[in-house]
Amino acid sequence: MGVSVGREVLDSSIRVANDVASGDSFKQSLNRNASNSYNSLVNRAIGKLGQTGGRRPKRRTTRRVKKKKTVRKSAGRKKAAPRKKVTRVTPNICLFDTPPSQVAFSKGKWMTFSPSNPIEPKGPYTFNVFDSAHFFQLNKTYLTFKAHLSSVKKKDEGGTKTAVPISHTNFIGATFFNQVKLSYNNVLVYDSSHYAYKAYIQTLLGESDEMKEGFLSAARWSNDEDSLGAVLVDKRRLQEDGTNGLDICTPLFLEPFQTDKLLIPHINIQLTLYRNNDAFCLESTEADAPAKIFISDLKLHMRAIDVVPSATIALENRLRTTPAQYPFKNLKMKVITIPPGRTELPFNVLYQDILPRRVIVGLIDPEAMEGSFTKNALNFAHHDVSEIQLDAGGTVYPPQPIQCDFVNKNYAQAFARLYEELGALSEKSCPRITYKMFRNGYAFYVFNLTAMDNPNSWELIQSGTTQLYIRFNKKTPDGGLNACVLSEYDGMITIDAFRNTTYVDVNLASYMLMMGRLENLSPARIQDLNQSLKSLNIVQSWNACNGCPIGLGAELSLDATPRSHHFINNVIPKPPARRRSVSTKRYFEEKYQVRLNYPNSPLLRDTTGSMYPLEIVWLRIRIY
Repeated sequence: MGVSVGREVLDSSIRVANDVASGDSFKQSLNRNASNSYNSLVNRAIGKLGQTGGRRPKRRTTRRVKKKKTVRKSAGRKKAAPRKKVTRVTPNICLFDTPPSQVAFSKGKWMTFSPSNPIEPKGPYTFNVFDSAHFFQLNKTYLTFKAHLSSVKKKDEGGTKTAVPISHTNFIGATFFNQVKLSYNNVLVYDSSHYAYKAYIQTLLGESDEMKEGFLSAARWSNDEDSLGAVLVDKRRLQEDGTNGLDICTPLFLEPFQTDKLLIPHINIQLTLYRNNDAFCLESTEADAPAKIFISDLKLHMRAIDVVPSATIALENRLRTTPAQYPFKNLKMKVITIPPGRTELPFNVLYQDILPRRVIVGLIDPEAMEGSFTKNALNFAHHDVSEIQLDAGGTVYPPQPIQCDFVNKNYAQAFARLYEELGALSEKSCPRITYKMFRNGYAFYVFNLTAMDNPNSWELIQSGTTQLYIRFNKKTPDGGLNACVLSEYDGMITIDAFRNTTYVDVNLASYMLMMGRLENLSPARIQDLNQSLKSLNIVQSWNACNGCPIGLGAELSLDATPRSHHFINNVIPKPPARRRSVSTKRYFEEKYQVRLNYPNSPLLRDTTGSMYPLEIVWLRIRIY
């Protein structure tokens, strides 16, 4: 119908145009043609209705049937389930949801402990935590105490005596202590030697600037980059004020305490702290003992958590089959003495056992490290290092030595590796050491030995020798230098249902065989093996033939072997009329019927002078 109307309008328009061209009036022609067009359309409509009977004819449609594709199903393959559409709702519209509730912990509280021994000026200070009901959150452990000055030296200025200005060492809350020992149920599980340097380096390179200037200011941390060379710092000035002292609160920088896991109950914790000397803790312009420092009101604060009984019972049942595991990053500190007048330190053996994850090297004055009122004990100067390199298990880090020229201020590679090897670039954390500060007391050389530095994963254990090489532009000063080497390892403490820490028993000869041959060793090689023995966490050693204990201070003899060492014996066989000399090898063969497979290996000499073959010595080593 629409098509017919359109055609009729077009024809009518053409007729009107022709009439106007012939001289007719436009109005008359329009009225006439409009009437004719209307009548024509009506007649057409009536004709259509007559043909269809008043109904619109249906349009024929052909239905197409899709052919199904035949797919051969393979044997054993199932049809994949259709993917369900996941609907997501933004949290802004979730008006009826609440956060999940924790039901494992019933209560948390702070517990304060006092030392079990009197607080003497020279220490040590011992804490015994005897608790049988609480879980302890070890990473929330703090020490509080007050620092005082006594016997302050006074000098005469214009007829009046004034006290010598004295300041404490930076981060005195941690650097006041030199060594910290931790024991569980009277078993030593951790011994932190050089605690002051470990805590300082760990905080300087690992904590953020907000943490150091905020929370750690209670432990008297101060950024002294602008006045590091000066002896006195006004904000660290101490006064002899009688009863009032410098109030200090500091966390414990023990690696086993740097964990989020709760320590299981029924464990007696023993903590022993040994302090540094006065010359290490104080700084002044006077070299002759200007004052003494001591502490009072020493307290230990620990966070105790009460766990609901059902969860406690479930944990105890699991402990019967699986020990509790507390992984942590174990830090070892080793000090290497560099003699005076040397221009290089050849590859010096650091360790001969497990390769570390990361090694941090810093040089310091030996006098300042021992304690000097006029020297900063935390000043890691560059000492004109020109080259430094590390060899770990036959792989050199880096392949070419790190080049430094501090005289001309060219040490960009060492400075950049400080940030890169610490992971500061990937973790977006900054130790806030500028290019200028690096050469003015913050010269740390960092070597990362891991393939992928991921703090949340462990590295595969690799054994080998770790060596350090250093070269200097100038000869080392009088008195020499100390190279402080801080190494990082993967460690773990495990505690079973009986609250025993896990250890392993190994034969000394079997352990030594992992490092090479045992017989016909040179004195230098034996000294290296002795250093390796000292680095082990040996709990106990004994003679396997009779079960008698051997002192922990035993070491390998440089010249005595089971075949060459003889002594006077009256026991084997039956004593003859006169005394006779017998070798160690024959003694054990005749008395204990033990045949020694390594007669030319060094003997183990204890502190009393007794000799033991390596094959009959057993060690109990604690595994971290």
